Amino acid sequence: MMTMMFSVSLVALLLCGVHLYVLARFAKPLGLIDLPTERKKHTGAVPLVGGIAIFSSVLLITLATQSSTMWFSAQNVAIILGAFLMLLTGVLDDRREVGIVWRVIAICAAASLFTFGSGLNSVALGNLVGTESVTLTGWSSKLFIIICVFGMVNAFNMLDGMDGVLGLNLLCAAVLFHGLTGEAFSIEESAFMGALCAFLVANLRLWKILPRCFMGDAGSMCIGFVVATYLLSAASSQLGGGKLLEPVTALYMVGLPLVDMVTVTLRRISDGVSPFQPGHDHFHHLIQTYEMGKPGTLAIITFLGALYPMLGVFMHTQQINTSTQFWTIVGLGLTHAVITGYLWRQARAR
Repeated sequence: MMTMMFSVSLVALLLCGVHLYVLARFAKPLGLIDLPTERKKHTGAVPLVGGIAIFSSVLLITLATQSSTMWFSAQNVAIILGAFLMLLTGVLDDRREVGIVWRVIAICAAASLFTFGSGLNSVALGNLVGTESVTLTGWSSKLFIIICVFGMVNAFNMLDGMDGVLGLNLLCAAVLFHGLTGEAFSIEESAFMGALCAFLVANLRLWKILPRCFMGDAGSMCIGFVVATYLLSAASSQLGGGKLLEPVTALYMVGLPLVDMVTVTLRRISDGVSPFQPGHDHFHHLIQTYEMGKPGTLAIITFLGALYPMLGVFMHTQQINTSTQFWTIVGLGLTHAVITGYLWRQARAR
């Protein structure tokens, strides 16, 4: 089994590398180029093709290795169509900004595809606040799923503002998730890991043959959608092979992106600024102001990003109750908000 998964990852790595190399050549005529601006400090024109290369590589491998019966099930078709919608929306946004209204509509449409396609009509959240168990059914469960997908897509989109940050956080979360659940990597997960590694090689310029590429909104939105649907499925007893983890534990798997998104959103609202507009006020921007260099900044963010799923794994294995897990991550979010707010004030004072 391990040999097969390694083989799938290796094929995905090579295939994604080829896709990156080819797509980068067509990025300029397609308008998928990121140019330096006052907000974007990178050097030169960088192709925004990482997300397309990852999606196409994973899709080709999974379609080639899985039976048609499995991939034409209502749930998988819904996920593929939703992911493609997010990819297409991101591509259009990378070429020219499509506007927040159309982005919201697209995300809600993709989330609705998953909600109705999967047949997920009940979400058992457990005893979150320590009073009684909460179970959402009917339209309340569908609205909750849409909110979860919307939050995850935007959290990943916000985190993807520095080379390697989103990719390395995803790798850490995936490894720790499987350590928590004890589940073997599926073919599509192995393909994703391999394709993501190929992207990181290009993004971080670890091998000069591959051109430097960014994931783009296409990548962050598509991956955010897929991760959201995967965690929702893993936390449900209705889908897949049964419930793998508690919904509150799923929050820890993507803790840093979610906590930073909520913090930035609340800070912008309090400042009278739209939470959806691009900004230079995310966690990675804060670390960069202290001039630790790109490797140091990347190491700090990756380490802190890995702490959340590590804590989730610990709480799960120690059978910590749901309400304690919930209030712990709320406390971590408040701590993050207070500390980053203080550090931003210090940075601006300098």
